[in-house]
Amino acid sequence: MKKEIFDQYSDSIVRLFGITHEELFSKSRIIKLVDARQLLYYMCHERNIRVTQIQEFMKENGYDTNHSTIIGGVRSMAVKVKLDPDYRVVISKLKDNAEISI
Repeated sequence: MKKEIFDQYSDSIVRLFGITHEELFSKSRIIKLVDARQLLYYMCHERNIRVTQIQEFMKENGYDTNHSTIIGGVRSMAVKVKLDPDYRVVISKLKDNAEISI
């Protein structure tokens, strides 16, 4: 079930950011792609997906990352969510989509 949640969030984030799955799971440091990956980490974390599971799902998609990168991404996105109302709107939309199809 956790894999389906991860996949759904990654699909929604790709559409939201106007990027491809290949870009989302690339090593690119373009801020738009970093934000998209951090949002994915954050959303999965909010759904109680363990960091090791997020790592595994990322690796399955060709993006090998470590525990500290994921934790750092979650923390970074938590700050953005707290300070930027636009991120709260985005997260609300992602959560609504997840509740509809899961």
